[in-house]
Amino acid sequence: GEGWAKAWDANGLLLRYHASRNFDASKPFGGDLEEALAQVKARALIMPGMTDRTLPAYMARELYRGIEDAQYVEIPSYLGHLACCPSSDQTAEYAFIAQQMKTFLAELQER
Repeated sequence: GEGWAKAWDANGLLLRYHASRNFDASKPFGGDLEEALAQVKARALIMPGMTDRTLPAYMARELYRGIEDAQYVEIPSYLGHLACCPSSDQTAEYAFIAQQMKTFLAELQER
C-alpha cells in the first residue's frame, strides 16, 4: 500500500477506476473479445507482473492468446501492479523490463 500511496492520489485512482470500469473493447464487436483482439495488427509485448491483481496474469494471457503477433513475458516481482514502474533503475524489475524491451525492439528492427 505504501507504494500506491506514493504513486497515486485518491482522485487519480477513482478516475482510473471509473474509466476502466466503463471501458469494453469488445462492445463494438457484440461483446466478442476474441474478435476485438483479432483487430490488433501491431506487434505487442504483454508484460504483467506475476503478482499483479489489477491486471492479473490470467487476463494478460487472454490478451496474448487473442492478439496474433504478441509476445508474453511475466515480470518476476512481488510488487504487484507497481512492478511495471520500478522506483529506480537499480531494481531487479527495471533490469528485467529494460532487457525485455531491448530484445523486443531489436526484433522489430530486424523485421
